[in-house]
Amino acid sequence: MIKKIYKVLSIILLFICTTVFSGCWDYTDIDRRGIYTSVGIDKLKGDIEITSESAGFKTSLSKGENKAEPRIIHEISSYGINFEEARFNDDLKTPFPIFLGAVKTVVFSQNYAKDGILPYINRINRLYDYRKTILPVVSREPPKEIFDLTVSNDLSPGFLIEDIVRTLNQTGKGIYVTFKDILNFTSLKEIGFILPYVGIESGLISYLGFAVINDQGKLIDVIDMNNSKGIIYLLSNNPKLTEYSSLMDSSNLLSTTPINFKRKVKTQYIDDKVIINIDLKLKEKLEYTYEETSLSHDDLIMLENILSNKIKGYIVNTVSKAQEDYKCDIFQFLRYFRAQNPKAYKTIDWKEKFPKAEVSVNVDVKIASVCLYDYKANNKK
Repeated sequence: MIKKIYKVLSIILLFICTTVFSGCWDYTDIDRRGIYTSVGIDKLKGDIEITSESAGFKTSLSKGENKAEPRIIHEISSYGINFEEARFNDDLKTPFPIFLGAVKTVVFSQNYAKDGILPYINRINRLYDYRKTILPVVSREPPKEIFDLTVSNDLSPGFLIEDIVRTLNQTGKGIYVTFKDILNFTSLKEIGFILPYVGIESGLISYLGFAVINDQGKLIDVIDMNNSKGIIYLLSNNPKLTEYSSLMDSSNLLSTTPINFKRKVKTQYIDDKVIINIDLKLKEKLEYTYEETSLSHDDLIMLENILSNKIKGYIVNTVSKAQEDYKCDIFQFLRYFRAQNPKAYKTIDWKEKFPKAEVSVNVDVKIASVCLYDYKANNKK
């Protein structure tokens, strides 16, 4: 008898838990909220322009389905002398309370980024409405123009930007930075950082390269994607950049891709000078050659040397530009220095020391996989 009662109570408890946790009890609340998915920040004639993508929702309770379905993405633009006035004007245009917890992307215009994005970073940090995992990017075109684009698959431009940046980061061809990362960078006060740079190419939103932000949070340069390999090798967790090289015959190119990557940064402080040693080890896969050919052991060694020097050149040029032109540590070497030299860190001015730092780069490439067959053997009869 007791077992039966226990069994009945267990079933009742399970039913209650299932109903409570799976029931759509807040469908009315969702239906009456302005769900913002992306935000664009621009500066026009001294005013702040906030352009937002808002996703409307409808409930299908009348159809017997306790769920909310997404409707269309609306675009709302508001202006003001500061964020508060612009947001107040934005509130005047929306019939429901604004929910910012769904924002995935913030797009800064070049105009706004040149004046500094720190005020908005502080806004993100202090307002509980925003998630710290939001992706910030800088756009070549005004955010309003970006959000005006019609994209395929019923996606919004803001979602598309996040998808592009996330995919390129996962495939080792780009970098994904969140506001949480930026808050960590700005807490050190003496370093800059890199943000994805997007724009419109042939009517399509494209990842164009990287926006260089200095220690004051201001945009100081834009690096085209074709010249960004040094940045990716230094900042990506797992770069997968395909390289093409030639040996004796310049017309016969060899395509290689990393299959294993290790990066080590060691810093020292000797004789009042900062020393930064960057050590990269890559195992590359030889994908194919433009022309049918067989490679000897000596050919592979030559290819390894060519790749090592090429990748080293990318990094040396990128670091030199940061030291000489930007005079700012955009690679966050300070984080390594602080951990490895805590006493020296407390006594030096990193902003003054970094441009004069002695930087050495060592790149070791090994061809670990050759996806080729012996053409000569194949042609033998």
